[in-house]
Amino acid sequence: MVYARRAERDSTRALVPRLLVRSAQCYLGYLVVMTARVHTGGMTATEGTWAMLLMGNVFFGNILKFYAVALLLVVPLLSLRLRHGVGSVLAAGGLTWCTATVLGGLPPPPLPWGQFVQFIAGFGGVGAPSLMHGLVLVSLGMVLGRSLRGNVPRGDTQTAIAPFRRRLLVVVAGAGAVCLGVAVAWGPREALSAHVYGTLRSLNHVGYFAAGALTASAILLACSRYDSARLSPMLALMLSPLLALGRHALFSFTAGNVLLIVGAQMFAPSSLAGTMAMVLLYLGAVVAMTQAYSRAQPRVRENWTAAVDGARNVPALSALMRLRPGETGR
Repeated sequence: MVYARRAERDSTRALVPRLLVRSAQCYLGYLVVMTARVHTGGMTATEGTWAMLLMGNVFFGNILKFYAVALLLVVPLLSLRLRHGVGSVLAAGGLTWCTATVLGGLPPPPLPWGQFVQFIAGFGGVGAPSLMHGLVLVSLGMVLGRSLRGNVPRGDTQTAIAPFRRRLLVVVAGAGAVCLGVAVAWGPREALSAHVYGTLRSLNHVGYFAAGALTASAILLACSRYDSARLSPMLALMLSPLLALGRHALFSFTAGNVLLIVGAQMFAPSSLAGTMAMVLLYLGAVVAMTQAYSRAQPRVRENWTAAVDGARNVPALSALMRLRPGETGR
């Protein structure tokens, strides 16, 4: 939604620098998780080097690799939506899915180069979800986001959100039907086990993506019933630390995964009570780190702005910053 508004206002080309920065941030998070894996012995240095080149499987980090590349495809997807409507975006997502399904039936290429091909198209089920399969969820998210944008009276939240709820109900019904079909075909216990332990994900199975769409849509549908302006001050204060997780999702996800990787080497609860205590401690630590990051971010931004302003006072750097695309500075 945010990128779509800016694309309509400033053109899709104006989004390229912002998307490049966000993609680089996701890649940096991916490298941080990969470094934690190497440091704790989960990967060798050689495996980490290949992973840096997107030719490796980084446990807890593959989704960051996915976003780092998927964000680069937002500009063509937005251009497609602005020119031909949201239906064209869904059609593009469906086409990439069908193409990946056909390619996935071919023998996997030799490693390590083959892992990059597996990441793109899902060969052999390593490093899933593959980019081509995952674009279906990206396309679906763009369609749902479009339904939140319309010409409605300012402040009329219920009118604005009604189309969004209707589309969410369609997604819940469709994804729920697919999940039910997988449960019938595999058996309820086997299907649940395959989802929990990542078998469906590693296969780029339609059930994995349907479960994700169902869960996300159900949560959004439930949250759309609440108006944050009507929350009591006490409840709003209690929820504020959790809201920081949404505002700084990339940091929370990266820091949380690093904490999981390091913590698994240090603590191994042997009882259910110990495991539950570790879960609560882990969640509290992630919330605390995200809150600290949220408080520190304005100071980081001020220091960055000051550094840029200082660079403008350096003649050579100032001239370079004033160059326009295509100029050589002669």
